[in-house]
Amino acid sequence: MILDRTPEKDKAGPADFCPATDLQHAEAALRASEEKYRTILEDIDEGYFEIDLKGNFTFVNDVLCRDLGYPRRELIGMNYRQYMENSMARMSQTVFAELYAAGQASGRYEGEFIEKSGAKHFCEVSVSLLRDVRGRPIGFRGLSRNITKRKRSEEALRHNEYFLRKSQEVARLGSFDFHVKTGLWISSPTLDNLLGIGKDYIKNVRGWFGLIHPDDREELKSDLEQGLARKLPLVEKEFRVLRNCDGRELWVRYRGEATFDQNGAPERLIGTIQDITEHRLMQKKLIESEQKYRSIVENAQEGIFHAAPRERPLSANAAFAALLGYDSPEDLARSVASIAGQIYVHPDEYHAVLKKVREEGGVKDYETQFYRKDQSRIWIRMSVSAVRDAQGRLVSYHGFVEDITPWKKLEQERQDNINSLRKSLGATIRAMSATIEARDPYTAGHQRRVADLARAVATEMNLSRDQIDGIRLAGMIHDVGKISVPSEILTKPTTLTALEMKMIRLHAEAGYNILKSIDFPWPIARMVREHHERIDGSGYPFGLPGKDILLESKILAIADVVEAISSHRPYRPSLGIGTALEEIERNAGVLYDETAARACLKIFRENRYRMPE
Repeated sequence: MILDRTPEKDKAGPADFCPATDLQHAEAALRASEEKYRTILEDIDEGYFEIDLKGNFTFVNDVLCRDLGYPRRELIGMNYRQYMENSMARMSQTVFAELYAAGQASGRYEGEFIEKSGAKHFCEVSVSLLRDVRGRPIGFRGLSRNITKRKRSEEALRHNEYFLRKSQEVARLGSFDFHVKTGLWISSPTLDNLLGIGKDYIKNVRGWFGLIHPDDREELKSDLEQGLARKLPLVEKEFRVLRNCDGRELWVRYRGEATFDQNGAPERLIGTIQDITEHRLMQKKLIESEQKYRSIVENAQEGIFHAAPRERPLSANAAFAALLGYDSPEDLARSVASIAGQIYVHPDEYHAVLKKVREEGGVKDYETQFYRKDQSRIWIRMSVSAVRDAQGRLVSYHGFVEDITPWKKLEQERQDNINSLRKSLGATIRAMSATIEARDPYTAGHQRRVADLARAVATEMNLSRDQIDGIRLAGMIHDVGKISVPSEILTKPTTLTALEMKMIRLHAEAGYNILKSIDFPWPIARMVREHHERIDGSGYPFGLPGKDILLESKILAIADVVEAISSHRPYRPSLGIGTALEEIERNAGVLYDETAARACLKIFRENRYRMPE
């Protein structure tokens, strides 16, 4: 029943006290006769519905179906609570209960309805009792009006009024309306608060000019009279006022627009007054700050410049002029007609920097070469920032510059030394590799092929140039520890005994001990020690799990396996590259690092890699 407070249960209600009688047939006949009127209900612009005492729809028109987004067949039999939130359902239930209890003709309420899609809209609902032929309540009928647009308009209006009021308060901007003929004026609460006047303040001409600072009063009066006489559409002025309540001095900005009658006589002056006291103080401080920082810039040891987003003009401090070999900032400004052509060694870099400043607001620690006045070159590091107008357009840019030529020379010398050292290390490693291969003719070229394959895999994995160099050099001497293994074991044409295999396996640790004291710029000793480790922990010499094995070692391990299987050995012929790749593919992610394994398979199958002879 509709009076229930829980939609899940149908408690006893008015309908339960209406036993079936012969009158039901009469009611059915009456309802049949009413069908002809229901076509009228389909043509109205409002939703119409009928519900029984349990709150279930017995009739709905097309408008209500459209508003709720349900077809008629779904709405019929649906309970009204199903398209309302709990608060709205309780409100509806209260209205229905009061109508039923008091026997009132109708009730009205507003609320949000939930559509089938989940969207919500506001409705105004008018409901009345629905009675049978004997006058007994059998349900309710009602009209539903979609008032969403009206509600949103009202809300927008309230929001706009609130926004306007708050905006004026935040901006300390008040409005006024001055009637020229009567001399009376009205003002907004914000302006009253700004001027320090209360409700009893007399708002006439005398009261208006009584608020103006005595030193500004006559000038303002003259400007207003001239503006009205010349029929200026808009008058702007900055002046001081004295607050009526405390006499405090404020700077304000006045903007007024006059209206005139058909004879050209002024009628009203409407405008705004804004408190700009803080702005005035900031202007004063800005002037003082500008003088202070101009002195700092002019006397700074760091080069500072300022330029328009064109190739000139260029202004700079004395340090920047001296850095480029000019006698003074004025000499620099006179001499430089093109920043790109005369200052930048590479003119394209000027345009690249300016593009970055436009798009990103600046550059930081950008290094490039500048020409000095005598055409000699220097390396500089600069940071540049954009200066934009209120619309966000680039109007200029400024930057800080330091001469880093000495550091660049030191850096170049250091790099030359590193390159020389690497060449020496490379030559040493190649000599060691040659020594090992001379001792073991059956594996001649093994290390060189492993090194080349490991390099190719590392390149496919997009490792750094430095990592790739380290892997290649480690590959060239990864079997250096075999120096400690007797030659007859290395060259034995038959299967090795358990003891001999144990001696072979010592070569990884032996190689590490040989190399660990050499100060390589790469972890070569560790790669040599780990190139027989496997990621499942089944390798040697320590049975390390994958997380403890260096990535470079994992790459070297794959290259070593591929080369060993595909090459001839004293105890067996070559098994072929196909067999080697099958081993890698089968145990990718088990014995071998999956990423490195995929890279190895790709360079052979897609990139057509071939190991050197």
